[in-house]
Amino acid sequence: MKFETSPCFQFGIETEFILPFNKNKWAIIAEPGFLYYEGEGSSQSANAELNYHSFELPVGLRHYFFFGENSSVFINGSAVFNYAFNSDIIYNTYEGLEINTNLSAAFGLGYKFKNRFSMEFRAGIMRNLLVNYYFWYTDYNCYSFIFGYKIL
Repeated sequence: MKFETSPCFQFGIETEFILPFNKNKWAIIAEPGFLYYEGEGSSQSANAELNYHSFELPVGLRHYFFFGENSSVFINGSAVFNYAFNSDIIYNTYEGLEINTNLSAAFGLGYKFKNRFSMEFRAGIMRNLLVNYYFWYTDYNCYSFIFGYKIL
């Protein structure tokens, strides 16, 4: 069964600790956030409704490539800790299946201007939303376009 692709919004705050070696090109990042998705799907034999609410905590490593004083490109990789709550998949032929997730990963490529404004494209690796069920499996993919503004 395939669920509809739709944009969803995520709100989060990124913290970054610049490591004091290799000309400040490396950083440790953490970005707690809240994700909300609702969708419907169907196959030849069933219809389903997905409600997914998740608190996510990506923790990872970032590398900067500096281009002058005001411009830099970065790449990062993160382990993503997920906590799903009030989430389920309801099939017309089954009772609802409770969503629980496991550790996943994400990779990003971004640009920072004047160390104040940033934008990033991030891809999340497939995530199984039904880890508590032996005969059920899901592939949840998430692609993000992130805009950032540094306040401190």
